[in-house]
Amino acid sequence: MNIHLFQKVSKSVLSICITTLKFAPNYKNMSSGTKNKGLMWILFLVFTAWFVFACFTHWPWLTLILPFVTTFFVKAMDII
Repeated sequence: MNIHLFQKVSKSVLSICITTLKFAPNYKNMSSGTKNKGLMWILFLVFTAWFVFACFTHWPWLTLILPFVTTFFVKAMDII
């Protein structure tokens, strides 16, 4: 019984690998369309200014700004 299950699993894994190899060359040519890097830089600078302001005013929820600063920086650098 275990051998039959192993054969089923190995066939499904093999079919997934073949499908992946079939579409892998097209992966490099995929793009998400136009990228608004200028908008991302503006949003990064706005949230960075807000972060600096929050640092100087000792805002209690300072860490809530950090995800926005880092996300917009990474998007502006086109890392993600």
